Amino acid sequence: MKFNRNDLTLFLAISISLTCISCGLPDYALLEPPTIVSYTRNSVAFRAADDSNNSINGYYIYYKIYDYNDSSISNEADQFDPAYYDNSSLSSLPNGSTLPVRLGFSKMGYVGSTSNSGYQVIHGSSSDIIEINFENSINQDSGTDPVIFLNGSDMNGTYGIPARGIKYNEADFGGYTGNNTFKRFVKNYEYENTYGKSYVDGDIEELIDGNPSPTNIQIAFAVYSYSYDFSAFEELTSIPVYLGTVDQNNFSDNATDIPITN
Repeated sequence: MKFNRNDLTLFLAISISLTCISCGLPDYALLEPPTIVSYTRNSVAFRAADDSNNSINGYYIYYKIYDYNDSSISNEADQFDPAYYDNSSLSSLPNGSTLPVRLGFSKMGYVGSTSNSGYQVIHGSSSDIIEINFENSINQDSGTDPVIFLNGSDMNGTYGIPARGIKYNEADFGGYTGNNTFKRFVKNYEYENTYGKSYVDGDIEELIDGNPSPTNIQIAFAVYSYSYDFSAFEELTSIPVYLGTVDQNNFSDNATDIPITN
């Protein structure tokens, strides 16, 4: 039996389709990412994603603490740009938490909360602007907590006070460990220093390795969209978006590691 060219083309197309179906190749659906909004050097912000399908539940926020003069900040920021992968042997920018976790970012928490397993910000309108403002905490010795704003309104009373993703009872040993809530971004860092401490909070281990006596720091932030598809029983995410850094002066440690309430 002879096949003409059209018959052969059709045969190959059907064969490839059946092969793909039988192999169970996954279909990776990506959500729309939020977009960065520029603010001051002590504030980062993003605009909620365009969600025409009403599929986005909320946003995951990650942070990383750097020494102010750390030369790796620029390179790591570049890795959040999809164009970074165009002319390299690397695969494309991975969605979700893959890149932030690979680079040592931690998930942001809220003061008083005992779990940050869910997303930190609920998706409302695609025009919403979410800002994390550190202007009043820039001086660690006398600063106050950062504020999360939604369209200019202070949301600390609704969401909670933005906090580091480290709990009081997660130190290796020593200090105060009787509180299962997240540590504040202000005056509440644990590290080995002249007081003889021998433990370090997980989100500043790399910082302390590079500089055992840090003074000024930068905190970088990244965010991605999240949804859960109940029909397919799978999580959906967008690519992560790098929001930039905030400056913090006089990097300060609370020597007794007890919850700071004011």
